Amino acid sequence: MKASSKRIISIFASILLLVGLLFFYSTFIRPEYDDVIAVRARIASQKALIADYETDLVRIEQLTTDYQNLAQVQTSLTAIVPPAESTATAVAQLGGLAEAHSITIRALSAQVMAFRPSRQPGLVKNLGSVRLTLRAQATYENFKNFIRGIETNMNLMDVQSVKIETLPALRAIPTGFLDYTVVLVTHYEGE
Repeated sequence: MKASSKRIISIFASILLLVGLLFFYSTFIRPEYDDVIAVRARIASQKALIADYETDLVRIEQLTTDYQNLAQVQTSLTAIVPPAESTATAVAQLGGLAEAHSITIRALSAQVMAFRPSRQPGLVKNLGSVRLTLRAQATYENFKNFIRGIETNMNLMDVQSVKIETLPALRAIPTGFLDYTVVLVTHYEGE
C-alpha cells in the first residue's frame, strides 16, 4: 500500500472516529450531563426552600414568644388595673399592708368615682376610679414603710393627699404615734 493510500485511510479513520465520538457524546454523555444539571438545580432549589422554611420557623417561634410575652403583659396589666371595680380587693390589700407595717386602721371609706372617658375609644377602655380615705395611727417610720408598700403594690394606687396630726397625750396610746389621714385613688377598667 502506498503512503498516500495509508494517509487517506488514516484521515478517513480519524474522521470516522471523530463522527463516532460526536455520536457517542450526543447520544450518551449529553443527556446524562443535562440530567446532572437538572438534579443540581433541584438540589439547589430544595436547599433554598429548606433555608426559607428554617427562617419562617424562626420567625414563627419569635412571634409565638412575642405573643406569650404579650399575654404575660396583659396578665400583669390586668393585675395592675383590674378589668372591673374591685373595692374589696383594694381594701384587702390596704389591710395587708397596714398589718405588715404595724399600722392601726381607725376608719376606712370608699367612694366610687365617675368614669374618665378614653382618649382613644375602641382601643382603650374608660378608666374608673375608687377613692379610699384611710384614717390610721402609727409611728412615722412605719407610716413611711406603708407608703412605700403602696408604691410597690401590685394594684395601681395613687396617693392624693396625706394629713398628719399629733395625738393627744393619752395613756392608752404610746408616744411617737401620729394620726394619719390618707386619700388614695385606685383605678380599674370600665366598659
